[in-house]
Amino acid sequence: MKKLTALLDPQTYTNQDRHDYLKRMLSGFDTDPFGLEVARDCLMLADLPNSNGWTLEADNVFQSRENSPMFYAKLQEARFVLCNPPFTPPFTEKEKLHFVTESHLKPVELLNRVIDTAEKLVGLGFVLPHQVLTGKSYRDVRRKLVARFGVIEALSLPETGVFSDVKYAVVVLIAREPRS
Repeated sequence: MKKLTALLDPQTYTNQDRHDYLKRMLSGFDTDPFGLEVARDCLMLADLPNSNGWTLEADNVFQSRENSPMFYAKLQEARFVLCNPPFTPPFTEKEKLHFVTESHLKPVELLNRVIDTAEKLVGLGFVLPHQVLTGKSYRDVRRKLVARFGVIEALSLPETGVFSDVKYAVVVLIAREPRS
């Protein structure tokens, strides 16, 4: 929100115009109602004195286009995607059939969906298991990332204290400068 706001000319945008622009540009999806509430509160506090109106939906991003039309509509128009996908457990065979997944790993599946769906994508930021850098299960999605983006950065996070339920190394993967 701060980055988008900084790009706006304060002479041209009224407070309400800025709020309406930010509502169009920012949206969020999660299956956790508490996470959505925290996100809504953070957006509202950061955008005071404006009212709510944010697109924050309780939705499973692994559903099909037919079952998650709002997610796919927003993703198709997205220019930048920030995501902290679930790492574990991997999809069960039943879930793979239900969600029609290419990968048994949730982070790989979501990266594939973002790269394949977001046609206007100019960058992404994903919190991922460290295995994304060298793991065999991530090989194909790494190729997609390299084919799609000119700059890819990985920031290693400390193994303890950042995420209470993660017991292994985590990286923030940032990809930008789309290739033509």
